[in-house]
Amino acid sequence: SGRSCESAPSFGARVSEHGKITFIVLRRRPGDKHALRRMLGQYPIMPLAEAREAALQALREIERGIDPKKRKEAERCAAAQRQANSFASVAEDFIVRHVRKLRSGAEVEAAIRRELVERWGERPITDISRRDIIALIEEIADTGRNAVARKMHAYCSKLFGWAVARGKYGLETSPCADVKPAALIGAPEARQRVLSDSETRVIWRASEGLSY
Repeated sequence: SGRSCESAPSFGARVSEHGKITFIVLRRRPGDKHALRRMLGQYPIMPLAEAREAALQALREIERGIDPKKRKEAERCAAAQRQANSFASVAEDFIVRHVRKLRSGAEVEAAIRRELVERWGERPITDISRRDIIALIEEIADTGRNAVARKMHAYCSKLFGWAVARGKYGLETSPCADVKPAALIGAPEARQRVLSDSETRVIWRASEGLSY
């Protein structure tokens, strides 16, 4: 059975034989032969006041020729697409399809999750800009981890390049393209290493069996 609400014509409630109450809107759009029936929600999950507001919104949309059901479906699809193209989702694809095949895969995967996914996880990958890459490098370097900053730039370059090549995340160019770590934090310093006496002894003994 159904009952209309005087404060919002075409808005009513249906009560099933089991006593379940469902708020609905029933309205014919201009030019349509058949009326639209749209469920708004169920009581008490949706209170009456909230149902009235939802009914008025639905009626306004119907008057403008918008089907509230199709609008909600479009919003759900858009939300699902945003989730699929989030940085976290793309990074997970990259880890599974590329990183885990590398000899150093475990180390790279841990670094990507720690430094990148925690930072950008829910953001659409298309929203990550050159400014974000620069901020990443500088912030890591500011903690005294210049070598890590360079590694993360290399990992980012590979990840974004891989995502562009796949052509399925809406990413056209890599934000890492024109970012040079040396210009931001300086070039790597050459390491100097002096062998200890014991190391020199081992090398000397090993070299005795080799040709000049």
